[in-house]
Amino acid sequence: MSGWRKLEQPEHTHIWDYVYDGLGFHPSTAFGHWPGFREPTPSVTFKLPPQWSEDEIDELYAGFWDAIRRITVQGEEVYALDWQHDCFSYEPHRVSPPPEELQFTRGLFPNGDYAITLAADLSWGTLGHPWEGTICVFGEPLLGAVETNLPRLLRQVIRQKR
Repeated sequence: MSGWRKLEQPEHTHIWDYVYDGLGFHPSTAFGHWPGFREPTPSVTFKLPPQWSEDEIDELYAGFWDAIRRITVQGEEVYALDWQHDCFSYEPHRVSPPPEELQFTRGLFPNGDYAITLAADLSWGTLGHPWEGTICVFGEPLLGAVETNLPRLLRQVIRQKR
């Protein structure tokens, strides 16, 4: 997994402190406690369909990899967080997308746990909510890049703050 760096202390704690405090993250399986964090402005939250194809997942990952590469510069790192699991940082211009078998553990698609992607400066990112079945995209740079070529899985907007 060349180019991926596992987060160690104190960086791991620092980034999760931001997620909990800065984004008001409060994980819960209870409907009344969703969306599970304070959605930043601007943000758009997309409802994921109850079923999806491998092609749709591949398109989602390809779209986000393209968008993230367009809004970052050489040497810039991005956080890929998987709640209650190992978390990573990577340089989008230096690494390839993760192998298919690792995609669900790399911060984007909420396959059983919260999945979070964050810019190193915390100005943009995503939060995938496994129980609500949503992906929130926030921060103007990422929103603009994703919306230019919106993956099919992100067609149903359920909330937005502009």
